[in-house]
Amino acid sequence: MRLVMQDERRRYFRIEDIVVLTVTPIQKHELDKRLEQFWTHPHEYSISNEYNLQLEQQVVDFHAIKAKMPELARYLSVQQKQIDLLNQKLSSTEEVSSHPPKQVNLSAQGILFNTNDKLNADDIVDLHLELGPGGHKMSIFARVIDIRNNTSDDQDAYQVSFDFEHIHDVDREALVKHIHSFQLRENTKNKRLDIPEA
Repeated sequence: MRLVMQDERRRYFRIEDIVVLTVTPIQKHELDKRLEQFWTHPHEYSISNEYNLQLEQQVVDFHAIKAKMPELARYLSVQQKQIDLLNQKLSSTEEVSSHPPKQVNLSAQGILFNTNDKLNADDIVDLHLELGPGGHKMSIFARVIDIRNNTSDDQDAYQVSFDFEHIHDVDREALVKHIHSFQLRENTKNKRLDIPEA
């Protein structure tokens, strides 16, 4: 029961955030082929997120090695820096998005934002998402679950909600970490504002 509750909190906790995104509708006749490619050939974004996740998991081991075998730790540190440089070089060849940052409502399971794109309920889109400040990028297949006329001051005509229907585990983990970090930053900021003046 505890695990289910934790999964539900991860699934539904939402934040107001600013991200860079692109939305590409997928035609129904293309969906099966695109899904097969999505699951058998992960996007470079997912590979990069997997690399970063493994680095985080190795930090404790590295500190243990450093305490017992400092020479080996120095060697591993040099190797790691070389791999990081190579990874940065590969990442820098990716096309830089020209899309401006966008205000969104984001959770580990879905996203809501305003748009002028004409979409229909149950449409599947390829959503490329770039989170700040870490710059995590991910490609997600999302389903349109709700469309409403936009009543805010925003110039976009529609408010659209998406459910993340197909997402790689490492990308969802990066998303969960991003949301958790956002919560911590907001909580810290609010605590600072609550400190009474001396």
